[in-house]
Amino acid sequence: MRISNVKNNKGVQTGLFIPIEELSELKDNLKENSQMRFLLEDLMEKWQEENMVINTMMPEGRTIRETHDKSIKTTESLYREAFAKGVSLHYKDGRCAAEREFISANPDGSEDLVAFDADNRKYFFIKQLLPAGKGRWAYVNDKN
Repeated sequence: MRISNVKNNKGVQTGLFIPIEELSELKDNLKENSQMRFLLEDLMEKWQEENMVINTMMPEGRTIRETHDKSIKTTESLYREAFAKGVSLHYKDGRCAAEREFISANPDGSEDLVAFDADNRKYFFIKQLLPAGKGRWAYVNDKN
């Protein structure tokens, strides 16, 4: 069985890592009605259910995992193309406090908090969130 030590940034062991594929071997070595065995059986069941779901075939012939992976590549491509043209793209996340607030992902890899004025159909700068090269989408400029 492959087991790895998990250590914190000071080098102190804080846990163990056991690959999920090897849990059945561990489970087989535990007492029949022990709490640890019940916990492992529960973890293994959840893992199998999640694995089944993400490998479910969609109507277009791809699994959910394949569809998700393709959507990520498509989104990255759209951001890359927009950035190459000097266009910022906008999205929402937990940093947006008001309904009209958005995150502006900028071509230089920075992020700004902006507000959208529907009457004028314009975005207005509120504040910078992250400097150039540090934003959520900055990495797409580094991909080939």
